[in-house]
Amino acid sequence: MILKEYQEWTVATVGDFVAELARWRREYEAARRQNPDWGFDWVERAWSDTGVGRPHRARCTGVGDPLSRSA
Repeated sequence: MILKEYQEWTVATVGDFVAELARWRREYEAARRQNPDWGFDWVERAWSDTGVGRPHRARCTGVGDPLSRSA
């Protein structure tokens, strides 16, 4: 199957986002090992670094914690 140009872009962008997620998750976990109070929204940073061109919409739990927060 030959993909259309926008489909190729989408597949490449999703791949880039997943790679950035992995990188920023490692950075987040390293920061939390240094100090449990350190932290940041690693999903938002991955989204920004991917360069999608659309704003990131963070998802939160019922008590306002980001879903990406490590337990």
